[in-house]
Amino acid sequence: MSITVPVVLPDKHYLRTIKVQQGGIRALTHLALVRNASGIPHRAYVKQFPANAPRSLFNEWFGYVFMSALTVPQPPAAVLRAPIPGDTRMAWSFVSFEPMPRSEGTPKEIYHPASADQMKKLAERLLACHAFSTLAAADQLCINGDRNMGNLVFTGPRSFVAIDHSDILGGCDWLEDSLLHPTAWAPAKLVDFCQSIKTLTPPQRGALAAAADVAIETLYNQWQPLRAAVAGSREACLALDAVWWRSLDVARWYRDRLQLLP
Repeated sequence: MSITVPVVLPDKHYLRTIKVQQGGIRALTHLALVRNASGIPHRAYVKQFPANAPRSLFNEWFGYVFMSALTVPQPPAAVLRAPIPGDTRMAWSFVSFEPMPRSEGTPKEIYHPASADQMKKLAERLLACHAFSTLAAADQLCINGDRNMGNLVFTGPRSFVAIDHSDILGGCDWLEDSLLHPTAWAPAKLVDFCQSIKTLTPPQRGALAAAADVAIETLYNQWQPLRAAVAGSREACLALDAVWWRSLDVARWYRDRLQLLP
């Protein structure tokens, strides 16, 4: 298993803006043409954060590294300085390249929330995805309370990539004390959604609980490579410490709080 750290691209790799995305709550996101690390132009989503979200760019970077260690599928990503649409300034930005060869869109874009039939199909599709249980466990480990229908992208009938880690570790402006002494577990929005649509079968509940155990084992096996990958960042080392302490209780939380086992 390899750990992936988003590369920092030169300014010149940003080629042009395609369109500004609608619906973002905290970040300004726009679709752009960006050269990847190999110099090949690709469509990419460029996220820029306001001053009142001082941790969001770091969260995106750390979340990407952490998720890669736990084998959560993600699109290629990078960091670069990019123009702010409609402005003359540049801003450090997190770049998520469009998944290749297939990108169906987010559940929010594909399924209509007012249709009970479509919501049932969405719940069934999420539960059938190979990485769903792994993502749910990884999100809880890194305190991601905002894994919603807009921040994963379907790439096939049973596959997706996870995007948007800007609200991990407790939010966009976490403090060190709250990071090292978390007082609450993060909402498990996707699991809660699936439970609200249909009663999970014993195998589905067992898979979610087992994924927590596997995620913890993977974290321990990857601990030293993770430390080495983020060694230059004091914030990242603090974040890893927070993840470590949560790992001691996350499996029990799945069993007791979500009542995933009969």
